[in-house]
Amino acid sequence: MKKIAIIGYNLFSIGGTTRNNINQLKNFVENNFDVFYFNFTFFNQTDIRNLLVSEPTLKKVHFREINDFFENQQPRDLDIIIISRESLFPLSELLRSFYSDAVILGEIHTPLALLKKIYGLKYFTAIRVATKKIKKEFESKYHYQNVFVKTVNANHICWSNEKFQFKKTNNFLISSRFSEDQKDIIYALKIFCNLKKQGYNKFHLYLMGTGPDKRIYQHYIKENHLQDMITFTKKIPENYIYLSTAKYETFGYSIMETIAKGHLVIAYVGDDFSIKDIYNDFPSVFWIKKENILSDAKCLIKASQTKLTLNEYRQDKKYFDKLTYGENYNDEFNKFLLELKNLSVNSINVDQKEIQKIKKQIQEELGPLNANLVIKIYHYLMQNKLFGNLIIKLKNIIKK
Repeated sequence: MKKIAIIGYNLFSIGGTTRNNINQLKNFVENNFDVFYFNFTFFNQTDIRNLLVSEPTLKKVHFREINDFFENQQPRDLDIIIISRESLFPLSELLRSFYSDAVILGEIHTPLALLKKIYGLKYFTAIRVATKKIKKEFESKYHYQNVFVKTVNANHICWSNEKFQFKKTNNFLISSRFSEDQKDIIYALKIFCNLKKQGYNKFHLYLMGTGPDKRIYQHYIKENHLQDMITFTKKIPENYIYLSTAKYETFGYSIMETIAKGHLVIAYVGDDFSIKDIYNDFPSVFWIKKENILSDAKCLIKASQTKLTLNEYRQDKKYFDKLTYGENYNDEFNKFLLELKNLSVNSINVDQKEIQKIKKQIQEELGPLNANLVIKIYHYLMQNKLFGNLIIKLKNIIKK
């Protein structure tokens, strides 16, 4: 039985990379690999049990800590290793010394514009990116040629075989981490401020998510008297148009999930146009450019007057299958891994000094590898609902 491992930052959180990693782990389990997952952040048995409630297929996965590699407690004879976070790429040198013949694949999930220096490329068998455009830019920026285009695993997305009752709606939804650096949700609020000025008071924006910049949005909504048009919610409305103003997306799971549910999408073309490259042919997607707020507001008005047809929904499914290989994704990705076996990388030896250098590079980006007792106690207490809510309230008071 072949052994395969995924190395990631935190499988027990939300996000697109987490979703891709879970989908890939399920794929490998179903294909009878001996599957390992190495997590950077601290986790315990409660985290694993909670994950298995929603993903029972992962019961066969061996959950380990990344620090195992530095403590010489790594599994023997791994055949395939996937590093799913760019700040963990320095590990490739250490892994190449342990597993000279293994396929070591690096995945690019962060927009290239946000990436800093990448370490360890020469120790990888190959790098995987989402689009041809990203491939070209990566090859040029990093002078590295073994770059392949494969979309993320979207096997969790379900399409309906039933006939939808498509409806027009004035409801809009943003489901996202509240982080302005990448998501630019404040621009969506500005659009709704403009709609209010035009008299479109019946339009409503639901904001669903968590993150450090929620207070910025609360302040803007209050200052511009938008309380009747914008609300925070934990429940998705029955009928809505999905709105994405993110500056960068490498795939956009939330966009694809929304399309599969039969809803229209309005998306910003992206600072790097990567998201436009992916979804340009989908009839259910409208585009805003952030060049003129009045023009973008008109896009929302137009979408609210549009009713998706069954034929358009079927076209969306057709483009989805073309993009992600549909039901054949697992087979295609496994073939891809086999093809990589033909790409050779020289074996190396790494001394203790180099190991410490690798560890330092990772910790400078992500913090300490080995969580100390204080961090472990804090993590344990945060799982207590009463204590966790108290800490969150204290953090919000400090921020104010």
